[in-house]
Amino acid sequence: MIILGDGTKTMGTNFAYLLRVAELGGAVQQLKDVTWKVVENALENLKFSSSGGFLELSDKDDTTTMIVFVESGKFHIGIIIDEEVYFYYWNGIEPVEDRVVPLAGNFFKEHQICHDFNLAKKIIKYFYETGRPLESVLWEKEVV
Repeated sequence: MIILGDGTKTMGTNFAYLLRVAELGGAVQQLKDVTWKVVENALENLKFSSSGGFLELSDKDDTTTMIVFVESGKFHIGIIIDEEVYFYYWNGIEPVEDRVVPLAGNFFKEHQICHDFNLAKKIIKYFYETGRPLESVLWEKEVV
């Protein structure tokens, strides 16, 4: 058993259980009990997709989810907890409401776009392992 810094305990297993992935307009693939290698390969396949797509990771109860929209080396990373708390990766630039970026059939705020594949992969892997936002990057939090 591993005891984390916040006192929570884990049996050494990964948090993420379910992976959903699809290219824009394509069929959604759903895989259970996935390894990091499977997630990493799915991300690699989407990385330079010109049409874009998404990758979604969630726990067994489907109560905590990370959804990553990907297109042409750009990433929008969001985490949803109990459909009440939303975290969005923030790249550190000043938020400007009307500045949006088209990405995988959606429009996202410019300050929420990650342009660094290795950083996106690090954020996704941390969530895959822990179910939490990576603490070394900025997050925009919204409670509904």
